[in-house]
Amino acid sequence: MNRTGSSLRFSLLRVAPVLLPLAIIVVTGIQGLDFGNHWDEKGYQLAPLKTMLSLRAPLPGHYGYPSFDYWVSSAALLPDIVTVWGESTDRRSKLQAVVGSQSFLLRVRGVFLVIAAMSILWVYLLVLKWRASWQEALLAACFLAFSWEVAYHIRWIATDGILMQFGALTLLCTMVAYLNPDGARWLYLAAGTAGLGMGTKYPGGLLLVPVMVAGFLRYKDLACNRLILRLSVFFGIALVIFLISTPAVILRPVEVLRGILYEVRHYASGHAGHTVSPGAEHGWRMLVYLSTSVFSHFPIIALIVFGLSLIGGIALIREDRAMATVVLSFPLLYFIYFSIQRAMVARNLLVLVPFLAVLAARGVGTVWKWTLAIPSQERRASGFARGILCAGVIMTLSVNIGWLVYAAGTIVDRHSDRFAGNAIKHIEQEYWNRFYLSPLVRVHLEQLAQDMPTNVTPEAGAADRILLYASEGLPHWQDWPANRPDLTERWFGPYEVNFNIYPNWWGDDRIIEMTSQRAAELGILPCCKARQIRFSAPPAHSGVRVREARSSLIPSTWAIPDVDPCVLVSRTEAEAVMGPLREEPRPGGTAADGTACMYVAERSIVSTVGIISTRSFDDRSSESGNIPLSTTSHEMFLVRNNAFQDVRLLARGRDVALMIHVAARGSSDTERAAIARFLATTALDRLTGISS
Repeated sequence: MNRTGSSLRFSLLRVAPVLLPLAIIVVTGIQGLDFGNHWDEKGYQLAPLKTMLSLRAPLPGHYGYPSFDYWVSSAALLPDIVTVWGESTDRRSKLQAVVGSQSFLLRVRGVFLVIAAMSILWVYLLVLKWRASWQEALLAACFLAFSWEVAYHIRWIATDGILMQFGALTLLCTMVAYLNPDGARWLYLAAGTAGLGMGTKYPGGLLLVPVMVAGFLRYKDLACNRLILRLSVFFGIALVIFLISTPAVILRPVEVLRGILYEVRHYASGHAGHTVSPGAEHGWRMLVYLSTSVFSHFPIIALIVFGLSLIGGIALIREDRAMATVVLSFPLLYFIYFSIQRAMVARNLLVLVPFLAVLAARGVGTVWKWTLAIPSQERRASGFARGILCAGVIMTLSVNIGWLVYAAGTIVDRHSDRFAGNAIKHIEQEYWNRFYLSPLVRVHLEQLAQDMPTNVTPEAGAADRILLYASEGLPHWQDWPANRPDLTERWFGPYEVNFNIYPNWWGDDRIIEMTSQRAAELGILPCCKARQIRFSAPPAHSGVRVREARSSLIPSTWAIPDVDPCVLVSRTEAEAVMGPLREEPRPGGTAADGTACMYVAERSIVSTVGIISTRSFDDRSSESGNIPLSTTSHEMFLVRNNAFQDVRLLARGRDVALMIHVAARGSSDTERAAIARFLATTALDRLTGISS
């Protein structure tokens, strides 16, 4: 009895070290849960949950993803189900209202975060079992846990963090089965987790490959028919688990097939700025991302850790080719599969990170072994090499921890003037560079510093660097080229996402810094497009017949009217509330998922009128803190979400929607709100007339 108790305590002590990286990624992750808007969460992750509630069946209606994620979201709803269980009426409507709330959104993000973070535990246990070294196991867990790319991705309500967790768990079960002579039952468990991986994301079905490889290696001495039977059992287990996780495959096979084919065509044809050429270019860009971004915000650190993973992979191949086949089969096939697509979305690669972390830890062990092999007469050099290795690893992990803490803090401060203040300090420190400020950046910075630094120039052509808000940069979010680690020099704003990888992010805006050359290459609006643009006269307002209807009765869509937003409010109309304009109304960048027109007044007022989709309107209008405006014929919400008291107004009429943004120095809140309401009413009346 005592021996059993001592063994248990010893086992718990061996596992205890992993609690540190787990705690760090979970705590910083929870700190940054309220990061703002995400493209897919409400429309593709939570809306299907409402559909399941309406149908009272496990049929989410959207089958671009399998259904396991929807079960996770449903589990997050259990406390509310218990609360309304005893009520006789309106139970479904109350639950649907909960699903649409901001508090539930954050709750589900937290659930996804914790589940995805379990990857760290599985990686630790895997290396502990394989290498019998808690130090190497902890190192692998830390490489994974302190990756900023992993940290911000697993805050999302998305399939990729959950798939990463199933990838790590499948590898753990497979390796336990491979290493244990009596570990056959672990292969059945591995087949089940591979089935859940496919139930999370269809390409996750490739997780069955290492299971089949390990099964083949275990049973290769059996007769051919018995070997096939064994492997068929593993395949059958994975298939059954997948079907249980996604019952629509049986209940709605045509719709599921349609959803799968849509995603196949989607990735084969490309996705906006994420579109690349299949084959060599896609493979190279994935390799650049995995090597320079995944393991650290700082490219040199990321490259070093990735280099260690290559060393670990080579060492594994040289030591045990059979085990190398088990470990490397999935990441290699997965990499090849996505390299033949035209759409490169970095989050798809998240499942590869646990494999690379395991190899990186093995790489450190290999380098340590090399230092021990230094001849005894050079003992001092051997000790020095080991000291350098230990110091380098500790410093690398410490820097990455510090960055996670810093990044989480920026999310907490995302509505403050902290980032504008940082931008001013940066301009002053880089006195040798001349900076051009976009209209919106200038209005905000002037509220913090009455006198701009002397190296700020009013002429874009004379500038070395351009500072602008990301929303001001290009006419459409689709125009931004994604997956370019060197896209910007830096940015000043929350670090809830790697902007260089996702520059078409629909969340919080941020001040970005670009070289003049890069801005010119991309055709950035504030500096590199013609400043004076002629537009056709807007339709006569007096002749527009506007039909009013409650927007809630009209289904929301991602469709956006093909209308130039600059024809919705004329210069004369804008000057009536803003005063004289410095220039003609001109393209003003993006507004949510649509495009905007910018109005720049002489008296430090910058306004934009953007046409957005009604789905985007629904997503943003449901956020907490929005103020509904009842004294208007249109559906409007007033948003104030930064330290500069900018006004953002969301407006909808029938099947069209707008986003108005007003920034002003020296104007009262009442005046800002009045400008926004006037622009919204004028533009929306005209837009509903155009679309009639």
